[in-house]
Amino acid sequence: MDTAKYIGDQDLRNKLKEFYALALNQKRVLFYYFPIKNPEVFIITYLEPKPVYKKEIEIKGRCMPIFIKELEGNASLHHVNQFLVF
Repeated sequence: MDTAKYIGDQDLRNKLKEFYALALNQKRVLFYYFPIKNPEVFIITYLEPKPVYKKEIEIKGRCMPIFIKELEGNASLHHVNQFLVF
């Protein structure tokens, strides 16, 4: 994540490290972020742990882009919790 400068600022990359650590500890994580290079879209990401072998965990990630102009109304995601852990 330290070399993925296109993902976001340093704060976001630090959060991503936390999210992946949670997923490695058997938690499912749902979050969104706004890419630096394209502020007209945000990415919803779901991380889920999958056991591979006896003690190994693989993280499966699913992403979906949402274009802000396609949202109805004036929904502002900046005012809601940015991630869920379950």
